[in-house]
Amino acid sequence: MRQWMVDPKLLCRKHLLGEHVESHMFIGTIKKGKSLKGYIDKGLVEVHNIKKRHEALAKEMKCRR
Repeated sequence: MRQWMVDPKLLCRKHLLGEHVESHMFIGTIKKGKSLKGYIDKGLVEVHNIKKRHEALAKEMKCRR
């Protein structure tokens, strides 16, 4: 799991959908009370950006319909 933090408009369909799924996995992990420390330490997720990033990905997905 990772956040690419690339403009969603530049992502191919596969990466756009993949990162969208991963944002849901991050949220599920947080809701279960599990730690994201390893992902944070390795720079794979910006916890403060999960919701904003998800919204950007979802918006781009809707535009591509």
